[in-house]
This record gives sequence, C-alpha cells and structure tokens, in this order.
Amino acid sequence: MLDAAMAQALTVVALSERCGEPVEHLLIWRSAGLVGTDGTELFAPEDLQRIRLIQFLLRRGFDLDAIAQANRDVGLVASYADLLSSPERTYSLDDAAKMLGWSPETLGRFLEGTGLNERGAWLDDDDVRALRTLKLAEEAGFPEDALVQLARVYADALARVAEAEVRLFHFHIHERLKAQGLSGRALVAATTAARDRGSSTSSSRACVPTSRSRSSATISRC
Repeated sequence: MLDAAMAQALTVVALSERCGEPVEHLLIWRSAGLVGTDGTELFAPEDLQRIRLIQFLLRRGFDLDAIAQANRDVGLVASYADLLSSPERTYSLDDAAKMLGWSPETLGRFLEGTGLNERGAWLDDDDVRALRTLKLAEEAGFPEDALVQLARVYADALARVAEAEVRLFHFHIHERLKAQGLSGRALVAATTAARDRGSSTSSSRACVPTSRSRSSATISRC
C-alpha cells in the first residue's frame, strides 16, 4: 500500500504543472498546512482536490489566512475536499481538446458555458466524459452555439438546485446541530455524517458536472 502511494506521489513541480498554480503558491499553501503531508516533500493526488477548493475560495474573495485558520479550527479543506472524488487521471486543456476532437478555442467556449473554466488548467475523467456528451450532440448535427447556450442553461439550473439543497440542509440540519451545542470539529463531524446519510438521494451527473456545483455552494454557505 505504501509503495502504491509513493508511486502516485507528485513533486511540487509536477503538482504545479497539473494544477496550473505557481510553485511558490503551493509552497506557501504547504507551509500553511493546507496541502501536503507531514514528513515528506512530495504531494498526494488528493492534494489536487484541496488545491481546487483553495483556488475556489480565493476566487470568491476569501483571504488565505482565513482559509488556513478555518482549516486549523474545523478541518475545512480536508472535510470539503472529501466531497470531491479524487481524479484517477488528469489532462491538460490541450490534451483534452485533442481527445475530444476540438480546437482549444472550441473547448474554451464549452468550458465557459459549463462553468468548467473555473477549474483551472486541467480536467479529469469526469469532466471529459461530460464534455464528450456535448461532442456527440455536436456530431449529431446540433450547432455549437446552441449547445454552448444549452450547457449554460443546464449549469445555471443545476447551480440553483445545488443552492436550494444547501439552504435546506443549512437551516434544517446544520443549524439544528448548532442549537444542540455542537461546534468546531464536532459540528463538522455531525454535519458530514448527516450529509453522507442523505447522499443516496443525490442525483447522478447529467450532461454537465453537478457534484462540484453542490460542493461549491456548500463551501460558500458554511
């Protein structure tokens, strides 16, 4: 098991290439305890999801010191990064465009329509599968502009559904647990347990990613 983990380990340079974040930023984040593992200078594949979360929070205006403090207090990064499945493989945008048979410019338009342009400089297998659905529709005769518009409508609708789910969970579960006197890591643990029990009611991915929309909304509300 240890050998397998070591085989997947990434240097800071390799991690930077896969996530599009400068090496100096990653080193700062590691010193803040947001990524990396104690006792080694290497990084695990799971750090890619932590980086996505940190990038999302920074884009939303959260200060790095505040993110680090929330992580120390309640394990923010680890808890919510667990909501995102660890990618089996990742692809640069150029590689993904070649796999899909699109030009980089066409891929960029679809990424903007689906909201995946916020993901940074790489995509994973789930992203490629979702985009391949749009590629098949294009090959069936749907014009690109119409598909981009449709993807944008779907992404907006799913984001609204995710926000509604989070509001319900926040008011009926999270606030009830707080009223019972839970706080800090105990509150996070209880909230996570409640979320996991309700996960069976979640719908699967449609033509655009839904799990990340739900995760993003959750983060912005907590």
